[in-house]
Amino acid sequence: MPGNVLDKYSGLSQQTMQELKAAQTATERYKNIQNAIADGYADIEVVVEHMGFHYMKASLTDTVFEYSKPEILVYNKNHEG
Repeated sequence: MPGNVLDKYSGLSQQTMQELKAAQTATERYKNIQNAIADGYADIEVVVEHMGFHYMKASLTDTVFEYSKPEILVYNKNHEG
C-alpha cells in the first residue's frame, strides 16, 4: 500500500495510532517476502478465496497479541507484498 497507512485513519485514539505505527514499523522489512522467509516465517498454506499467502513464525505463536511481533503475515497473490 503506497504512502503511510496511518493517513487512511481518522478519529482513532492516540494510543491506537501509536500501536498502528508500531505495527507498521515492525512489519516494514517484511514488505519483501524474502526477508520474512529469512527471519523464519513459513508459508502455512492457508487457502481462502480472495486472500493472500499466509506466513507464520512458529516461535512467536502464543496466546499473547503483540502488535510489534507479528505471528502471521499475509501477502497478496502475486508475492509482491
